[in-house]
Amino acid sequence: MNNYKNIYLAELEDFLDENADALLLDVRQEYEFQQFALEGAKLIPLPELESRALEIDKFKDKLVVVYCKAGVRSIYACQILHQLGFNNLYNLADGVIGLYH
Repeated sequence: MNNYKNIYLAELEDFLDENADALLLDVRQEYEFQQFALEGAKLIPLPELESRALEIDKFKDKLVVVYCKAGVRSIYACQILHQLGFNNLYNLADGVIGLYH
């Protein structure tokens, strides 16, 4: 059983409008974030997530939408965050790759 729910790019804008206090977490690398990032996103690259989790601790009981380029790293990030006590996790299943085209 997944510890997260999937959400898709087509739904994301409305979802964030309805959940204004949600955290949008980008787990790509810095250079990817510099090239393109979703508005309002916080960057914590996947390899740094466990060591930097305190930076987002206040979101443990809030909605967290995790994204990467294609939706793979974000799955791993959701698993890590769940182990750290985050309970309302959403994975951007199609990543942001669709926006690059």
